[in-house]
Amino acid sequence: MISKQAMICRACGQQTRANKKGTLALELALWVGAVAALVFIFPYGGLFGVVALGYSWWRAGSAARVKTCPHCHREGTVIPSDCPEGKRVAASYTTPPIVKR
Repeated sequence: MISKQAMICRACGQQTRANKKGTLALELALWVGAVAALVFIFPYGGLFGVVALGYSWWRAGSAARVKTCPHCHREGTVIPSDCPEGKRVAASYTTPPIVKR
């Protein structure tokens, strides 16, 4: 599971939280379809369950550990902002304040 700590993208400098791969809506739709198929005893009801289980496993497993930036949508570029590299990235993307004269 992705932690709630502050993250920063190495590609765009956006401070954010990382997203998991896939969508929760599709996962829920697959599980609702599986339950409905089992309740109403459709001929291929078990197939929905197998697909739903596989998709949930994929989202929670190693394939979902690649963190994607919700701003630029690049994979594997999101790192914790409090690590040394995260601090360096944050410093390189911050602009100095404008001084009015």
